[in-house]
Amino acid sequence: MSVRAERRTALRAKLIEVTSKQIAKNGLRNVTARSVASEADCAVGSIYTIFEDLDALFIAVNMQSFEMLAGKVARKMIEEEPETPTERLKVLAHSYFEFVQSQQNLWKALFQIDMGAESDAPKDYKDLVRSLLSLIGAPLLEISPDSSPKQIDTRARALFSSVHGIILLGIEGRLSAVSTENIGEMIDYLVETVS
Repeated sequence: MSVRAERRTALRAKLIEVTSKQIAKNGLRNVTARSVASEADCAVGSIYTIFEDLDALFIAVNMQSFEMLAGKVARKMIEEEPETPTERLKVLAHSYFEFVQSQQNLWKALFQIDMGAESDAPKDYKDLVRSLLSLIGAPLLEISPDSSPKQIDTRARALFSSVHGIILLGIEGRLSAVSTENIGEMIDYLVETVS
């Protein structure tokens, strides 16, 4: 690798690291190109030599957040060794909830970038989302082995959306039937109902 390519790779990593820290601390909406450049000790224009725009930088951070989430889920599966598909679904859902609790601003950022339709997202980003959905789909297929891949995908998306909605309503304290104290219980009820 040339010196120039090494510098470019190092700057890319630094920009992602700085942006991730700023999002985690202040939320996505409070991160600017100027604040990132200042902390990364580079010119604002340098960001745009690496990333097409600020959203592309945010997407790179989100990919890292997805990887953190996947790592958390994998560790939880090893620790808890769930035996049944229903237990695996519960571990997945509770791992997601724990990620939300520990990385709230990074979690919110996953859903704050306007990429339009899913088809507009970068391929690597879509692959990460698909891999996380497949973690939900595997136990669902065990529960309903005669289901088609399309049915499993739909059910996995529905279950994810439902768990996400419960957590979102509880975390944001919106006027609803969800309180932070019973999110875990509601998640369990939902998973048991589905399976």
